[in-house]
Amino acid sequence: MSGLPPSPTDRPDRTVHCAEALAWLEAWVPAPDTSFISSLPDVSETPLQLEDWRSWFRTAAGLILARCPDHGVISFGRPAYSHMLCFSRAVRPVQGLATPDVLPGTGTMIWARGMGVNAAILACRWALEHAGCRTVIDPLCGHGTVLAAANAHGIAAIGVDLSARRCRQARALQLSATTAG
Repeated sequence: MSGLPPSPTDRPDRTVHCAEALAWLEAWVPAPDTSFISSLPDVSETPLQLEDWRSWFRTAAGLILARCPDHGVISFGRPAYSHMLCFSRAVRPVQGLATPDVLPGTGTMIWARGMGVNAAILACRWALEHAGCRTVIDPLCGHGTVLAAANAHGIAAIGVDLSARRCRQARALQLSATTAG
């Protein structure tokens, strides 16, 4: 890869499914060069009671962990915090090249419940450079910040959201590889 962003005529694919995330994850067949980058909602961001949310959260995180290929990476960011957790069965960062798990700033927030632009760009760059990621999946894509950050780095993106309005927004959002919030 040249390290340059794709030309406007050579943009990577972006597919956004209007569907329930857990059902979509259960049916989806993973590709070997896939990584997941997403924000899982806090209980306060859902209509669920605490015990129901805990069950949903465990199921969602478990499905993402199970669906990620061995050489893929999984990054979970939280909108209200500048903290990111990353997992992989096989990828290990080169000593001295790891990124901090607490970010100095998440960047511009396209949506209050979404990942900041800087956090999304950092996660996509890491997945590309360390895991050779060719497709990023955000099963709770909201307005599409992660999808747009992936595309800006030449990575195909797949998003899932239950809201048709958010799916339209996720399909339309554009970022550049150097966008900083």
